[in-house]
Amino acid sequence: MTYALIVDDSESELEGRKRLLDGLDLGLDQILTAIDGQEALEVYQNNSGCRLVVSDYDMPNLNGEDLARALRQEREYQGPMLIISGTNDAARRTRLAELDVDVLNKSPNPIPLINYVKKVIT
Repeated sequence: MTYALIVDDSESELEGRKRLLDGLDLGLDQILTAIDGQEALEVYQNNSGCRLVVSDYDMPNLNGEDLARALRQEREYQGPMLIISGTNDAARRTRLAELDVDVLNKSPNPIPLINYVKKVIT
C-alpha cells in the first residue's frame, strides 16, 4: 500500500488537505491523517509505503520540526516532506532544510500545495 500522510491539529485544515490530495490523480492507495506529530509517528510505524508527508508546524505533543527529525533520523524516512507554516522564521527554515524538508507558507490558495505534491509524487 502506498500512501500520503497529512498531519495537522486543525480538523478543518486536515480534512481540506485530505480532500485536495484525494482529488488529485497521484497513484496512491490512501491518504492517511494524524492530528499531531505523535499520532503521525504511530501511523507511519503501523503502515509501510509512505510516499509523502505534509505537516503543519505548530501542533501539540510533537511539532512539525520534531516530527520531521524523528522520521528522518529515527525511522529513516527518505521521501518528500513538506511543512506548512504560518510564520516566515528564517532559523526554522534553515533547520528544516538541514533535515531535507520543504516549507510552504500557510495560505488559503491551494495551488502551491498542488504544485508541490504533483512535482514530488508524479
